[in-house]
Amino acid sequence: MNDGDAVAAPLDDAAFDAGLAACGIAAPDGPVGLAVSGGPDSMALAALAAGWGARNAVAVRAYTVDHGLRAQSAEEARAVKARCAALGLTARVLTWRGDKPVSGVQAAARAARYRLLYAAARTDGAGAVLTGHSLDDQAETVFMRLGRGAGPRGLAAMAARSAIAVGAGPPIILARPLLAYPRRRLEAVVTARGVPVVHDPSNADPAFERVRARALLAALAEQNLLTARGLARVADGARAAAAAENRAIAAAFRDAGGVFMRWGGATLAASALDAPEAGPLIASLAVAAGPGARPTREAAERAAAALREQGAATLAGVLFTRRGGRIVAEREPAAAHGRADGAPPIAAVSIAPGAARVWDARVIVRNERAAAVVAGPLGQDGPAGRAASPAIRAADGALLAAPALCRAAAGVTVSSLAAERFEGGVLRFDD
Repeated sequence: MNDGDAVAAPLDDAAFDAGLAACGIAAPDGPVGLAVSGGPDSMALAALAAGWGARNAVAVRAYTVDHGLRAQSAEEARAVKARCAALGLTARVLTWRGDKPVSGVQAAARAARYRLLYAAARTDGAGAVLTGHSLDDQAETVFMRLGRGAGPRGLAAMAARSAIAVGAGPPIILARPLLAYPRRRLEAVVTARGVPVVHDPSNADPAFERVRARALLAALAEQNLLTARGLARVADGARAAAAAENRAIAAAFRDAGGVFMRWGGATLAASALDAPEAGPLIASLAVAAGPGARPTREAAERAAAALREQGAATLAGVLFTRRGGRIVAEREPAAAHGRADGAPPIAAVSIAPGAARVWDARVIVRNERAAAVVAGPLGQDGPAGRAASPAIRAADGALLAAPALCRAAAGVTVSSLAAERFEGGVLRFDD
């Protein structure tokens, strides 16, 4: 994509250091991982990070994911590993094994990639993984989301720093130190340094939305109608607006005496419904107490109105009720046994000795007992309103622990993810 105000000079060490500082990882405590696909952007990242690691005595690990979607992918991944090693990096190939989906391949590959990167980083003791996303990637993301009518949260697109986790694991930093720089300057890095690159044919396949968006944006930029920097400024403004709304939501929750409950729900004073942020606050609580994505602003405003007028509302799998001057947000009780619209009941999960798993996207269950336990909904073992709250049972069905009943068992820990989900700072993938 052309960008008239960007100089196609190779990105230098000072610019890379500034990008890392913007991500808050200029001086990491331990190793740092790199996601290196072999394309110009990621090989520029590898070259710059290799020099940065050498100057600052930081161990840098390069990870190349072989998705196994093309016959030559394994050979290409080995070549990328060798090129990273030639830059002085410790490198290895991470392979996506198992059956591949017939539809939604890109989304599935993205999830698999982040799972593999996370696992490799954890194995190596790396607290952060860097990616080679550029200003142009940001612009393409904003352009695609504009086409879908996204609001500020969607148009905020990619952050320079976020966090990822897999299953019950602790979050690690996901950083994009090149996000402020155009792709042409990254391509200039590999050209100037003679670093070989791999060109993935899928990056030119018009079957993919991003490829079509890239071509359209290039044509618009040629006519000086739309530039990558202009779209990136849209993302910056949207991110600032979303951050301001998040601060207002957090303040409204705090001012209303909000509390996250051990069983995965939340409670706060009903006076919060009178705050200007009532709708967005209800949306954030639906994410905190439910298993799904953030509901639309319109749906959240309707739920807030129903709460004010009728004292109850459901939203995104969460039941909101007014009780004695307070609002309670909890997983919809009907989800324990399946809803009338045909939605299946919440699935139970088995947790092996010494293991930890996420249940219903809402709680982490750790099992230090000698035998496996099963996490599932409390159901009829507790109050009707808490039927979908977590319950931990032995293999024979005996109830061991249930936070909603203040019942605990030695060797079993149940931790709510409500606060993490409410704040929205962690992208947590299924294990």
